Amino acid sequence: MGSMFGVVTDRSPAIQSKCATVIALLMRYAKPSTVDNVMKKLVSWYTEKEDSGFLVSLIVNKISNTALDVLKTVNEAAIPLIVIGRHSENEEEKEQWNAVWVELGVSELTTFKMYLVEISSLCHHSLESSSWNLRKQSAKTLESLARSVKQEYAPEAHSRTIEKLLKLTEGRYWTGKEFIVSALVSTLIAPLTSTVSKLPDHLRPLVTEFQLRDILIRECRRSKAEYAAHAMVCTGELLSSIKLDCWLEIWDLCQLHLTEQPESDENKEEPVEPKAKKTFTIDSKIQESAILLVGSAWHVCADRANHVGPTVSLLSQLVRVTTWRMQPTLFCTLHKIVTTLDSDWLDSASQITVLQSVASEAVRGVDDLKHGSVRGLALNLLKLITTKLAALDDLSSVDKDIFSTVLMHLRDQISTDSNQNYKSVGVEIASFIEKKIL
Repeated sequence: MGSMFGVVTDRSPAIQSKCATVIALLMRYAKPSTVDNVMKKLVSWYTEKEDSGFLVSLIVNKISNTALDVLKTVNEAAIPLIVIGRHSENEEEKEQWNAVWVELGVSELTTFKMYLVEISSLCHHSLESSSWNLRKQSAKTLESLARSVKQEYAPEAHSRTIEKLLKLTEGRYWTGKEFIVSALVSTLIAPLTSTVSKLPDHLRPLVTEFQLRDILIRECRRSKAEYAAHAMVCTGELLSSIKLDCWLEIWDLCQLHLTEQPESDENKEEPVEPKAKKTFTIDSKIQESAILLVGSAWHVCADRANHVGPTVSLLSQLVRVTTWRMQPTLFCTLHKIVTTLDSDWLDSASQITVLQSVASEAVRGVDDLKHGSVRGLALNLLKLITTKLAALDDLSSVDKDIFSTVLMHLRDQISTDSNQNYKSVGVEIASFIEKKIL
């Protein structure tokens, strides 16, 4: 066995395959202590030896084909290794690990529950690796683990995982750090039983709501645009489960991406030739993430009455400068905010102001006959607006000019739209405007 492990690292794929087959055959007759040592060596190679992932997966695959019953005797060491391996970005290696998983014939959920502590421990060790790829694998494994076990996540293992992930969010950006943020958010919300809750009590010694808010906002402000966009999406997912007092920070952050920022005059040289000013548009991933984050964070806004006006005003104006790819996100966010309008926190006159502000811009989406998703969402938003208006007692303050324009666009849509469902929605909205407003 020792001589085989000395030769299996040869560069030749043929020699590696032959040696792996011999190791698998020897495992059938090896003593239990030898089997344990072999698995420890394989785990050590995988987590500490650079570029050994495929070789380890090859050996374990050969063992599963030749001595599956022996492999099952060391499940506590083998299962965590296989689970992490299945999250590899190397397709050949991933194929080997998936083949082993099929041979084991186990349920993912049951396995995660049974070996939660062992999988978490190996991931914690791998997160400290010098290999960025192994860190990414471990983070993706922890995310899958959290999404599977949910409320059955053991508090002790949960606390250790959060502690490790919080430490890794510190410092500069590194390739794959976005998976750390995803794993952190998924693990934080895993044990929660209600839609909007507080942090679990066993996490209080590690982090408070205020510290968590500062960590997430810090990551959302990173200079790497792709990473910051991912952090915004993760923050929105967290806010859907844990109520953090962070609306003002979120609003300030999102405005940086959703409004045109003046160019800095520092170290600015005189241009040789004047250049045409680039038109401000909403078309980037980070801008889309900012719009999503506004919608996700709206329910944590403590002073909605004072913030709904500026928020809706900005989002409505963005319809004019948003590309059709981003408009579905924008209309969904506006829909989410309009849905929350209620007489308990906003008077009728203010509701009407907000609703007609949205209607005046949402109608632009109705004109988009090329993209059905945009048109459908715009119509649904207008239908929600009319539903909200119908619930109000007094519509005398409604601006009839705005809804006359909306009606004109709706009539064009009704006459040209080939989608019968959209046409019927348009007819319903137009009928309300004619009877109740105009």
